[in-house]
Amino acid sequence: MYYYRIFGLNICSDLEITEAKEIDKTDNIDLNIHYEEMKREYVQETEKELKKDFGCIFGYGKTETFIRYVHQGAFFIRNGNEITYNIKPDASMNYVKQIILCFTMSAALAQRQIPVMHGSGVVINDKAYVISGDSGAGKSTLTAELLNNGAGFMSDDMVALDITGEQIKAIPSFPLRKLCPDAVEQFGYKKEDIIYLPDAGKEKYAIRIPDEEYTDTKKVLGGIVVVSVGDCDEPILTEVKGIMKLKVLTDNIYRSDAYADMGYDRELLNSCMAIIQSVPIYRLVRPRDKMTVKEQVEVLFKKL
Repeated sequence: MYYYRIFGLNICSDLEITEAKEIDKTDNIDLNIHYEEMKREYVQETEKELKKDFGCIFGYGKTETFIRYVHQGAFFIRNGNEITYNIKPDASMNYVKQIILCFTMSAALAQRQIPVMHGSGVVINDKAYVISGDSGAGKSTLTAELLNNGAGFMSDDMVALDITGEQIKAIPSFPLRKLCPDAVEQFGYKKEDIIYLPDAGKEKYAIRIPDEEYTDTKKVLGGIVVVSVGDCDEPILTEVKGIMKLKVLTDNIYRSDAYADMGYDRELLNSCMAIIQSVPIYRLVRPRDKMTVKEQVEVLFKKL
């Protein structure tokens, strides 16, 4: 058995997940990951599914969620404390582990009523910040530049939030950062240092974050930065106020539809209200046809 700390949870797994932060054996387990024999109806893809190279079907429930990825395997997430898998013989293990770390873990966190934002988590001046935004907005490039300028790394793609205390905190995920092909070339990573991640037909890679650069403890959430593209000459950073603050936040919740399908939409709304009452949200607009990532970092460091 293997033991990991992922999204603040102590996890026992019969599957080795080298991308995660390993911990010593413990009896205080929050979530178990293990193989399960499943009925044929769960593991066997339909003819329609098999015509696709990628894709998945899923069914959400309050205590049980089912996901099947074509050519990869089937997964159950139950009660926020169990993830089971039945993997195809020819599955890509890199892909399977990403499914477990991202999609199934997001369902488990939703079952535990832990809100998750879509974006990267970085640490600046000992506070956590979420870098979010639409695909193509440049949040990955901005995150990479922040890390190159001394920011600490907490999480990539998903940032779980602890709203149970007096201050809202960001929760570390695992020390792996995803990269698009452009970023691999731009930052000069060597092929032997990166991991190939097949992701629904998209070419993606990942790099393991060294232990000394990875923040593995919760940090007070200092703010949320949502990156977008606009018709401007220089990066513009503004704080979001009023009702728009709630809209911007909910637009950047990771798979917010899952909370609704599970019947946790009211709980998610309550979580979002708690977040906007105490955490500033910023909108960073960058020029559309101009490389300004260094200027974006300067603007953020001056404000944060």
